[in-house]
Amino acid sequence: MRSLIQMLRLWRAWLPFTLSFFAFFLYFGSDRILIEALLGAEPLAVYTAAYSFIALGQILVTAFWSLYMPKISRGDQVFSQRRFLLLAAGLSLSMVAAYQVFAWYFFKLFYPPGYADGALIVAVMSCFFIFRLVNVVFEMHWVAKERYNRFVLMRLTCGAVSVALNAVLIPIYGLLTPAVVVILCEALLGLFILTSELRWRRAGPVPEAPDLIDPVL
Repeated sequence: MRSLIQMLRLWRAWLPFTLSFFAFFLYFGSDRILIEALLGAEPLAVYTAAYSFIALGQILVTAFWSLYMPKISRGDQVFSQRRFLLLAAGLSLSMVAAYQVFAWYFFKLFYPPGYADGALIVAVMSCFFIFRLVNVVFEMHWVAKERYNRFVLMRLTCGAVSVALNAVLIPIYGLLTPAVVVILCEALLGLFILTSELRWRRAGPVPEAPDLIDPVL
């Protein structure tokens, strides 16, 4: 009981990360709930089969976070920040290209013909990674520079948009809807991030939260 009380007293430390996890569930969790409720179990099976391969990419993103987040937290500069973003963009495009090859040439080797629509879902949803890794780079820096509360609010907003769009559009456009919506919402998150970065840049450097974009490669 004492440990629980101590944990509750430290809510400012863990609540943002908890809300961020919940927001990510709104991206990748609520979509499957809505598909089952609106379309039924069989379409859900096709969508889940496709998403199982997207989840592998998410594991790579988590590994990217685990590799670089401790270094950023310590203030290490393995790369200039602009080069770090270019690295993330390059890795993102490579992942998307690999997913396109897999979707059109190898997905059919894992599932019977009835799951053929899953290949298109994989091909489309993989474009989410174009924005995902770049956003993760910003997220890591925002955690280190104590801007994470702003990021969580943005993530929650995008999660809510994702749920709303899926609820309205899945009955109309079917299984491809969540794949497109997750791309749009991650792009929206990137737009929010960019807008904030430009606003902070115009305001000038702040000692405890300097600009993320380093003009020197």
